[in-house]
Amino acid sequence: MSVHRPPGRIAVLGPHIVDVLGRPVGEIPPGQGGILLDEIRMTVAGTGGGVAVDLAKLGRRVSVFGAVGDDALGGFLHSRLRSYGVDTAGLVAKTGVVTSSTILPIRANGERPSMHVLGATGLLRVADIDRAALHSAEALFLGGPETMPALLEPDGLELIRGFRAGGRPVFADCLYGGDPETLTRLTGLLPLLDWFLPNDDQLRALTGIHDLPTAARRLIELGAGAVAVTMGGDGTLLVRPDHADVVVPAYATTVVDTTGCGDSFDAGLVTGLLAGCAPEDAARLGNACGSLVATGLGSDAGIVDLDGVVAVIETADPESASRIRELVPPADDLHRMREEVAATCREVAARGVAVGGAGNISLRVGDQVLITRSGLRLEAATASDISVVTLDGDLVRGARPSSETGLHLGIYRRSGTGAVVHTHGMSSVAVGLVADELPRVHYNILRLGGRVPTVAHHVFGSAELARATGDAVAAGARAVLLRNHGSVSCGTTLDDAVENAELTEWLCDVYLSAARLGSPALLTPDDLEAVAGQATRLGYGER
Repeated sequence: MSVHRPPGRIAVLGPHIVDVLGRPVGEIPPGQGGILLDEIRMTVAGTGGGVAVDLAKLGRRVSVFGAVGDDALGGFLHSRLRSYGVDTAGLVAKTGVVTSSTILPIRANGERPSMHVLGATGLLRVADIDRAALHSAEALFLGGPETMPALLEPDGLELIRGFRAGGRPVFADCLYGGDPETLTRLTGLLPLLDWFLPNDDQLRALTGIHDLPTAARRLIELGAGAVAVTMGGDGTLLVRPDHADVVVPAYATTVVDTTGCGDSFDAGLVTGLLAGCAPEDAARLGNACGSLVATGLGSDAGIVDLDGVVAVIETADPESASRIRELVPPADDLHRMREEVAATCREVAARGVAVGGAGNISLRVGDQVLITRSGLRLEAATASDISVVTLDGDLVRGARPSSETGLHLGIYRRSGTGAVVHTHGMSSVAVGLVADELPRVHYNILRLGGRVPTVAHHVFGSAELARATGDAVAAGARAVLLRNHGSVSCGTTLDDAVENAELTEWLCDVYLSAARLGSPALLTPDDLEAVAGQATRLGYGER
């Protein structure tokens, strides 16, 4: 069993581009004609931004460096990258310059002609880069160095040489197709690279050599440490000094759009190599990332987290997946905590607390909240089904979170609650229909704060529902009935929240059972105060 060390930060230096994509586009209408599309998206892209997003999804801590414009698109890049947990302090805004951007009409077969605005990318200067921040990283990924001329000049090469002098690896990929003249400009950089990661078309264009192994060995002759060549559906070619060439097969996928597949491969390969995987297994991670990204529109599609990527490998090659899991560390304690939330979901479903597997569960971890994804049936929950959001609701990791995320965040922002369970239990729904608060039928209501109020009906997922529930919890309630909806229970820990959810439903059961027999005898506030005093004297409930 491997002992995982916490993964360090990766510096990504390269083009940060806004992609606007639409699909499917059969043809561009002539004149002022129009067509209807199924989907239009705007994403973070480029061999800087796209790789950074995928690394963050795989659980790596990432800092980005590059140039953007001082326009709305530059603001979009900052905001979207931060939503993935990426540190954007190294993105400099060039005054009076537009952000690099691309329009991509995606054909039905996934092909992607492009229309590009060069923008700010090529204006990056070595003086723009915070050396201390760059050198604090564990590894450096250079995306599209051919697009940033300053990096290929003596000062830029010295910056990279200084980084590598600390024994830290440097990886690079190209953004454009290239030609032999581009290779000439890259000659000073190649000896500083541990891995160069072009695709097959780029490699052939750079070297003028059609045979891929021969072309890759030409780059090694020029100083590159090793070369990984992505070949689309034909997999990845690995070429290293003193090793036989290896082709790692691609994984079957349904292609919607190939935008960003190369970026995702880079993220997977780098993640694997830094974790100590053999290059073949690292390439498997990269290929699996690419197969997932191809299934959706845009460079940020497909990948949810590392678990989902390894699951692709496991389907075809369980032995390789097992090796990778042994070496590739979870991002940090968040992985373990996501597993814990998922296990709680399955337990809640098994114990019958969640009717029909519906409901949502969350856990606060510092300034972040782990919450079940949208549309999840609790009995089927895995770690990859647990999204991570900020207290402001920005998605950090995982799939689109529950529609009731606002409800949970409203509680966390108004109280010291550590975990929340929301279910649609039959008895709690029934009591909420007829009572303004849960009748005090048993002294165990003290464990729920002594009072379980009913909040008025508001549409699920609404700010009004979040505000009303947050107010009730802030006033001391540990459980709240939601009229025509269900219940919410809170606790310091997940176990506390689940126990309070079960207790809420049990108290509702007791009340409804008694009401069928007659008029239930209810405890008064004085009765509850006496019970609380007795419990204190006797140490009731203490272990």
